[in-house]
Amino acid sequence: SSGINAEWPLRPGDLKVLGQQQFNRYIVLTVARLSDRNELPNQDLVPTVAFQEALHLLKVVLNTHDISVVSNTNPSESMAKLLDVIVDPVVSLCQTSALLLHTPVDRSVYFINTLTCVINLTALYEHTDKKIAQLNRQVDENLGKLVKLQLDHIARTVRLPTLETVTLERLTVASEQLDAALCNAEVLQLHQCRCLSTLRHRSFVWERACAGFLDLYTALYNSPSNQDTLNKSPDQLKELLQ
Repeated sequence: SSGINAEWPLRPGDLKVLGQQQFNRYIVLTVARLSDRNELPNQDLVPTVAFQEALHLLKVVLNTHDISVVSNTNPSESMAKLLDVIVDPVVSLCQTSALLLHTPVDRSVYFINTLTCVINLTALYEHTDKKIAQLNRQVDENLGKLVKLQLDHIARTVRLPTLETVTLERLTVASEQLDAALCNAEVLQLHQCRCLSTLRHRSFVWERACAGFLDLYTALYNSPSNQDTLNKSPDQLKELLQ
């Protein structure tokens, strides 16, 4: 037996490690090949074909490993390691495609849409809560960016001055612009935000941005000298923006 061991330097545990390393390398290389396509997302900001293929790969791997992972003595740790290997490259693919887009709002919307697909798939399996929480933090970070971009768009569209820059002329223009915009509220909303794939995300961005705009408007309205020019109270404006 000593002769056999001399010719076979690998220990039984080494085979498992080697197999895991090869599996990890296969996942990374496969997703990297998909990323190399440099596939630009379309104007609807829906997942690209390359991402859909990567998501299918993720589903196949999770289906294949679900039973074996859960049957381990430490299923949470085993699943966490597996998710790091297979989910992180897919998230990197999302980021790579998003960076091909030209504006911050495009990039955030696309990233949120694709991450949502990953989260929805991963949530179908046990012991994935930690990874889902990590992905949700990235979604929340990009939703925060969209709220600020949407708020800036509303303020810019109606040309709302700040307390530091307000003049009677600027306030009159803002009041007129706001009246016109409220007759066609779509102009107040960034069209990319309407491409968010879930109603929950679309509502979150719009409602938070409107709340921020109301804060700016209220600060101006609370100055008695401005109330004759601003013909809508904050409460009236809040109702119109809903």
